[in-house]
Amino acid sequence: MKNGSIIIGKHVKERMSQRGYHSTQDIVEVLETGVVSSKEFDEVRNNWKYKVEGADTEGKEGTVVTAIISISSQQIITVF
Repeated sequence: MKNGSIIIGKHVKERMSQRGYHSTQDIVEVLETGVVSSKEFDEVRNNWKYKVEGADTEGKEGTVVTAIISISSQQIITVF
């Protein structure tokens, strides 16, 4: 993300390893070049969640689910 931050927790790091994501750059690539395939508002957390589908740095298809925390911050929920 050019002017923001990405929060990646333990769950996401485990999923990255299991699903062939080699670095956070793979996640960034999907987010920057992919397409939003769905979105929903989480009323409990009062934020938007997006499913983004695209290719990682090696051209492999992948999906990233992210929640917008603030104007300059997002938390990755999972990858597959």
